[in-house]
Amino acid sequence: MSVTKEMAQTLFDLFLVFSKKVAIESHKYIGSHNRITGYDKYPVINMIFPKDNPEYLKYYQEIPFLTHDIPRYELREFPKERIQYGAIFNGYSDDKLNIKVIDGFNDLLEYISNTPELEKLLVEDNRTDSIQYRLKSMASGIVERYLYSINATHLIPEDLENQLKPFIAETLLRYIDTTLKIDICVPVCLATFEDETIKLAEQVEIVRIPDHIQKSRKQACTYESNNEDWLAACATHMIVLHGYHFKNDEYTSINTVTRNYHAYPLHLIDDIMAVIRTVTGYTIGYEQILSLPIGWIDGFCADLTPIYGAKSHFVNAREIEKFWMQLPISFINSKQAQEIQRLYSVVLSCDGDKRKGNLSFALKRLNRCMLRDEDDDMAIDATIGLESLLSGVRKARLLILFLIECLLYLLMSIAMCTLLRSVGRQ
Repeated sequence: MSVTKEMAQTLFDLFLVFSKKVAIESHKYIGSHNRITGYDKYPVINMIFPKDNPEYLKYYQEIPFLTHDIPRYELREFPKERIQYGAIFNGYSDDKLNIKVIDGFNDLLEYISNTPELEKLLVEDNRTDSIQYRLKSMASGIVERYLYSINATHLIPEDLENQLKPFIAETLLRYIDTTLKIDICVPVCLATFEDETIKLAEQVEIVRIPDHIQKSRKQACTYESNNEDWLAACATHMIVLHGYHFKNDEYTSINTVTRNYHAYPLHLIDDIMAVIRTVTGYTIGYEQILSLPIGWIDGFCADLTPIYGAKSHFVNAREIEKFWMQLPISFINSKQAQEIQRLYSVVLSCDGDKRKGNLSFALKRLNRCMLRDEDDDMAIDATIGLESLLSGVRKARLLILFLIECLLYLLMSIAMCTLLRSVGRQ
C-alpha cells in the first residue's frame, strides 16, 4: 500500500489547520508567562581562555586548537536569556499546553485511523495506541520550529499559515516519502585547510564547516570520553558526499541507518582520507559521520540545524590519549589541495577496474598503517602496501609514486622512532 497524492494533500491540510490553532495558543502562552523552561540540553561554546583577554593571548599563539579558532561546544542547561519554546508543550510548568484538547486534533486522529496507508507509517511497533503520541510530537515539533524561526513573542504574524507550511512539509515527508535524501558530512580531525572549498568530484567536496553545523554536530553526536570529545571537535573542514538517500521503508529506518557508521559508504570516505594522507603524510582521521537531511526532518533540538550522527573511531589511538592542548593540527595549503584533487581523480579512474585492484589494496593498507598505535604493526601494513604497489608499477603511475614515497617515509619514521626508544631504554 502506498500513500496517494490525495491522501498526502488531505493530511497536509488537516495539519495546517491544526498547527495554526496550536501556534495561536502558543503565542497566547508566551504572552502570559514570564519564564518558560524545560528539559533540553543545548550546545554552548566552551571558552576556557577568553580571546579578548590579553592575559591569554600567548595561548592563542601556542595551542593549535586555539590558533586555528576551532569551536568546541558543551551540552549545558538551555540559555536562561532565551525562551525555550519546546517547554510550552514539554516543560516544567504544570499548565503547559495539552495539544490533545485543542480543536482539530481529533479530526487528524480520525482521518489517520481510517486511512490504513497512513496509519501504517505512523504506528510504532504495530501499536495503534502510539498514534496519539506521534501526532502530538509532530504537531508540537512543527510549531516549536516555527516559533524559533521568528523568535516568537505574544504577537501573531499575519502570514501565520505561510510561515507554518514549510515546517509541515518537512515533517510529513519524513513519514510519507519512500526515499529520504541526505548529504553525508565527515569532519576531518587534526587538520585545517587553506581553501574554503576543494572540489574533488561532481558530488564530492571538502568544505569549511559552517558555524551552525559545528554547533549542531555536538548535539547530534557526543562522546562519553572527554578526550575523544575534544578530538571529535578538532576539525575546521568536512568531506561532503552529495546525492545520497536511504529507503524509508520502516519506522526505525532513520535510527538504523544514520546512527550506524557501517551503513555509510566507508570505502569512499577512506579513499579520500588515504589520498589526503598520501599527499600530506599527516596523522588525520574522523570521529563522526553525519547525515544532513534534505527537505525532511525527524528529531531536532531547539533552533539547531537538524543533523543525525554516527560515532566512529578512525583516528590514531595515540591522539585520543592526548590532552586537548597537545592535539596536533596540520595545515594543508592550496598547492597540497591541488595534489589531493589530482590524485583523487586517479583513484576514481581506478574504481571498479579489477586490473588496478592493487591500488585500492594499498590505500587500505596506508589507512591501517596510519591508525596503528604499535610501530611493528605500522611497519607490517606499510610493507604489505609497498609490496602490492611494486607488483603493478605500470598502473596509475602518479598515484603509485606518491604512495610509495609516503609508505617509505612511514617506514623510515617507524624505524627512527624504534631506534630512539631503544637508545632511551639503554
